[in-house]
Amino acid sequence: MDRVSSIFATELELNPLMNKFLRELTKTMRLVNAQLVVMEGKSVYGQTAHGKLVVAPLGPDSLPVFKHPLMVADLMPAAHAKHVMVAQGIQVVTQLRAHGELVGYLALGDKQAGTVYSNEDLAVLEIMRKELSVAVANAKAYDEISQFNVTLQQRIRDATKRLKIANTNLRALDKTKDEFISMASHQLGTPLTAITGYLSMTLDSDKNNLTADQKEFVSYALEAAEKMVYMSGDMLNVSRLNSGRFMIQRQPAELVKMVQQEIHQLEPAAARKGLTLTTELPDTPVTLSIDESKTRQVIMNFIDNALYYTETGGVHVKLEQTKTHVILTVSDTGMGVPMAEQSKLFAKFYRAANAKSVRPDGTGLGLYLAKRVIEDQGGQLIFSSIEGKGSTFGFKLSKQDT
Repeated sequence: MDRVSSIFATELELNPLMNKFLRELTKTMRLVNAQLVVMEGKSVYGQTAHGKLVVAPLGPDSLPVFKHPLMVADLMPAAHAKHVMVAQGIQVVTQLRAHGELVGYLALGDKQAGTVYSNEDLAVLEIMRKELSVAVANAKAYDEISQFNVTLQQRIRDATKRLKIANTNLRALDKTKDEFISMASHQLGTPLTAITGYLSMTLDSDKNNLTADQKEFVSYALEAAEKMVYMSGDMLNVSRLNSGRFMIQRQPAELVKMVQQEIHQLEPAAARKGLTLTTELPDTPVTLSIDESKTRQVIMNFIDNALYYTETGGVHVKLEQTKTHVILTVSDTGMGVPMAEQSKLFAKFYRAANAKSVRPDGTGLGLYLAKRVIEDQGGQLIFSSIEGKGSTFGFKLSKQDT
């Protein structure tokens, strides 16, 4: 009992536990053979035998006849169960139960000396049966967990392999896309520059004899062409970001003048929608060392978006400075951004659902680039929005960083 208890205490795995236990049992009790069957419901989960060849291993067909906790062939009346035991060379069968559930059977063959099982033998088996039942139940649970872990690890390896392949394909597709965007942006640059140049000359020339309606049509065409120039620039900048060629080139720039110029370009768009476009600017110049071209694009993007997504009311542009920072905000009375989508708004190619319904042709690049431009210059984005009431976009740049 001491040696068996040691096996139960030190061996966690089911098959080693069964083999060690049967080897110890047949040796100590001098048995011809012994079998141990572990059940999973009505099915055999595991089975092992020790000693001389078993006449016929216990199986699902014969196990149901063993309905009592302990059955001894020599003490049983002639019946089907006794016939099965004798036919299979079994003298004793005991059920293994843990926590009220059947976990298996222990079947013992003849003794090597040919003697019968004594009351002392049966008493020892009864004591051992309870400990064996718990040990088998625990080892079976450990075995199931181990098998689950192996299966889970294999599934994780398979999923990881598939994910690596998918990521490799995605990177290849992303590279192809970036190359196409870069090429398309370069190719669009020259004709768009020509279109905007000639349209601007047509409007500014004193020698043209355009009617008021014709001037309005040309203005529409110029505005659309300029938006295409900005869109092409956005795509080119995204391509440069992904290839590591997106550089901030600082030089002194006067922000009040920049804001006024962008406002001037967008005033016709505000007038056509019947919106107010107001400003609140410092009376003195505000000069910072920044990337003027990229920062100008950010300002234009904020104001243009505000006008586009506002149907009534207006847009207010405010530029202010403190001792340490310059702050620009663009506030509107437009549709706003749904709360659930605000955290994703500055991701590449992401657009809020209500914005898509109003402007299906948007790229989702303007805000993504704005975030990079401002943060790469050591600044912070400003954003707040209430759906149905309006939004505020802007940035804060440190005078020290610039």
